[in-house]
Amino acid sequence: MLAPAVPAMLAMPAVLAVLAVLAVLAVLAVLAGCAARPATTAASSIECGTFVLDQGEEMPASAATCLIKAAHVGEPAHLSVTRPTIEGDPIVVAYLTRTDGRIAVATDTRQDAFGPKGITWEVCTGPTAGAHGIEFAACTPSS
Repeated sequence: MLAPAVPAMLAMPAVLAVLAVLAVLAVLAVLAGCAARPATTAASSIECGTFVLDQGEEMPASAATCLIKAAHVGEPAHLSVTRPTIEGDPIVVAYLTRTDGRIAVATDTRQDAFGPKGITWEVCTGPTAGAHGIEFAACTPSS
């Protein structure tokens, strides 16, 4: 079940996760601005959703469809998905479409007690809706 917006936001780990997502989206917005068209502001981008999922819960298919459609037409859009690890630690993945149809993906594992702590960035192509969210034909690391 999707976590209730207000009570989830009051929990400190959730607040940190949201702040991390906002920071990542800001960086991705700057990277997306390097495309051929002028950069757009976050206020003019399509909001495909912010989801905090429980163990075994999947992102709504409509969120993947929203992001994929925006990427195909070169419209700016963003999506944030927080999934728990096996131990319950939140992993935040932020997606931001670029005007060239590619999607910038930032994965924040800093709250994972048993995994590598950091943020990784990739630029991906060929998005499709998969069994567990968005899948890509290819991704390359981005700095």
